[in-house]
Amino acid sequence: MIRRSRTLAAALSPVNRHQPAKEVLMRDLDLTDDAEFDDAPLTDEEVRQAAFGYISEAWADARADGVDTDAVAHAALFTALIDLVQTYGEDAVAKLAEGLPDRIRRGDYTTDRTLQ
Repeated sequence: MIRRSRTLAAALSPVNRHQPAKEVLMRDLDLTDDAEFDDAPLTDEEVRQAAFGYISEAWADARADGVDTDAVAHAALFTALIDLVQTYGEDAVAKLAEGLPDRIRRGDYTTDRTLQ
């Protein structure tokens, strides 16, 4: 189970959300006053934010190394599907994938859309 730490709390803060997690974690590595931080498990939202940070950083690293965006996207999708099938099985993942076209058309994955 992931637990709160000074560095993870800093990485998840709104101020640091758009900085690479590695930079935030290295900058805030001074753990001398950890007593002020909660040892409670992270919320689901915090875990998702941390996971997104790790994936975003890996994506940026690949792009910085010259890997084509399409190749990174396909590798990420392939890796995600492999893990989901191993965890939940083929039928459950196929059912999940059936709903993707509607979510894509609805704009769930569009970052530059205007909400009315």
